[in-house]
Amino acid sequence: MTKEEKVMGLLKIAVQTHTAYQTAAMTSSKGYTRSQDPMGDIEQLFDKFEELFNKKIAE
Repeated sequence: MTKEEKVMGLLKIAVQTHTAYQTAAMTSSKGYTRSQDPMGDIEQLFDKFEELFNKKIAE
């Protein structure tokens, strides 16, 4: 897997996760908070997924 493939895959997962959470926040009565900084949130998710990915590859 190239670095570009890794970045694109992780970014796709981060965006999908953020989108799912924001959809739940808009449609649910459970009190989810809506994002004030979507790009920052996606960057944080990306970092967490990258850390998990690297950990699993190292095993």
